[in-house]
Amino acid sequence: MALYILNDPNIPMYIPLKTQYEISMIKALNRKRIPTKTLRQTSDASFMADDPQAVLLIPEFNASLTELILFCNKNNIPVIVLHSANTLVPFLTFSSIYGHSYTDERAILQYCISAGKKRLALFGFNNVSHDRDHADAIYNIYPQFTQNDLFQRRDGFDQCFSEFFPRRYEYDAILCANDFIAACLLKKLKQLDDDYAKSRFIIGISNTYISKLFKTTITSVTYSRDDVVQAVAATYKLLLHNKNHLTSINYLLPTKIFPRESTRHIPLPEKNISLPTVKSLREPQLKFVNTLPKYDEGSELTKLIELENMFVSFDKLDFQILLYFMKGATNTEIANRLFITGIKVKLTTIAQTDYISKLTGLVAAGESPDVIVNNGEWPKVLPLLKPLNETILCALAYAV
Repeated sequence: MALYILNDPNIPMYIPLKTQYEISMIKALNRKRIPTKTLRQTSDASFMADDPQAVLLIPEFNASLTELILFCNKNNIPVIVLHSANTLVPFLTFSSIYGHSYTDERAILQYCISAGKKRLALFGFNNVSHDRDHADAIYNIYPQFTQNDLFQRRDGFDQCFSEFFPRRYEYDAILCANDFIAACLLKKLKQLDDDYAKSRFIIGISNTYISKLFKTTITSVTYSRDDVVQAVAATYKLLLHNKNHLTSINYLLPTKIFPRESTRHIPLPEKNISLPTVKSLREPQLKFVNTLPKYDEGSELTKLIELENMFVSFDKLDFQILLYFMKGATNTEIANRLFITGIKVKLTTIAQTDYISKLTGLVAAGESPDVIVNNGEWPKVLPLLKPLNETILCALAYAV
């Protein structure tokens, strides 16, 4: 009897450390009498067939997991997938825990309209299910929104921005596909037309650390991680105790908007604004160009995603050190203010393309860093790392 959590390092994730953080929170369900086990690779799935009360949790859907889900379906093992609707792949059966795009967009539209922002653009959206769902919801809920108000990132951010910027004064609110694109848009607008940026609503999706720490903090819409954990617990219990009556469950998470500087901290409306009820899909339907641009290595978008992966791994002290460091405080000042003794902080940034070669050079020069933040070069970086000695291992064991 267990909730098996898939944590296969070979399965690509959008924000790997964010996924790991969610997994660690879900593992804490052990304290609520929900036993959890980790499935390190998809090939270990056969072990679940011997557990009549097994339930599999997949943190993020990926097409490479199709065979695993089919195996579970064949062996009557319930599957829970986070952040993906179970309508995504019709021939697979699994339970879903996700935010509903129509609920999200109704909340965003009510927020914008209540503040007098009625001309909405969608910026940086791609031909992927998450983006399409949000765009389709706006298109079907809000009659004023048309195909021409969708700015798709077909060939990258610069192409999308070059199409939007000459038409910017047609819009007083811009919903971006995610917080990273919102940050890039906000930075570019402030460089080229700061007055426009200050007077418009710019909203992201996901409530990332980037949205909270960007120079101009970004209003974002999402659902809370605590709600995700509670949903996993509730879905697990329902599936486990109703195996003969339930095959899958759709668990829709409540929407939360976090107003920040990009919408001038304007509070949420006290009363809901009436919006049209969607009874059928609009015709013609919203069209997307069938291309999927990559996050070019070294681009601002890629750097923001790498920063987010780093921030997710931070604890409170890490953030305090970083904030003082950004304010220009010396190592001694940081140590005194945070009551830390003997701290020396030096941050070295290496482009991912040169990661192994430059890190090897630092080691050879006797300047090996004490700690590295690695994004994508594991396990190639292993030969460069030194084993912990017994003293450090004992200290770590004592600290834990």
